[in-house]
Amino acid sequence: MPAIVPEIMPFLEAIKFWQSKVPLSRSIYLQLNAEAKQKAFSMAGINKLDELNTVYQALGDATKNGIQFVDFCDSIRNVIEDHGWTGPKLWRVWNTYRTGLQVNYNAGRYSQMLEETADRPYWMYSAINDDRTRPAHLALDGKVARYDDPFWDHFYPPNGFMCRCQVISLSLEEVQDMGLKVQTGEELYNRPYESKDRGIVVQALLPDEGWDLNPAKIGWDPDMSKYPQALQDAFAKYMQGV
Repeated sequence: MPAIVPEIMPFLEAIKFWQSKVPLSRSIYLQLNAEAKQKAFSMAGINKLDELNTVYQALGDATKNGIQFVDFCDSIRNVIEDHGWTGPKLWRVWNTYRTGLQVNYNAGRYSQMLEETADRPYWMYSAINDDRTRPAHLALDGKVARYDDPFWDHFYPPNGFMCRCQVISLSLEEVQDMGLKVQTGEELYNRPYESKDRGIVVQALLPDEGWDLNPAKIGWDPDMSKYPQALQDAFAKYMQGV
């Protein structure tokens, strides 16, 4: 795996978002509905809570300090070796690292952009245009909708594991100067698109399976009373130890 400096730069909102998540054993996590899972952290293959906490703390450190992947691996070396996630299987760790940081970064940006909506109420989806970009994500590149359009409840990135997409806030003047069209979710949902750059036809514009909720919007909701009791209890216990 490449040892790179993550694209995610540490900032307060991203750190606070990660700290709002609760490490949960896999058995409890799998009992939660899709929305409640956005408030929790779990990792497939890890059942011991102490190991899960090790990974959770390492991801928090990566979010705060922008540590490289090799340093992240060093901090959870015992977990990696105990589970045999070495060699080709190290992709599991890379997936956790890369996806976790992207979720935190985009959630932090979500919080920042909400504070700018009076001047910059238009959000533009921005995908990386290379041969690793998923066709549905590339089809969204450059699409613009208002910040409060329901579109972002389902398509705010990341929209899949290791998704690199982001959102850029724009003013009305910037939208006009760039010649962009502001659309609604109804115009964008579940429609076929053709990528002019790569000649790929996307029959249905949908997030990846399991990624059709906005983790940023849910994650910033402080009201734990609407979530399952198991998550409430785990959150209360976790907060006592913080």
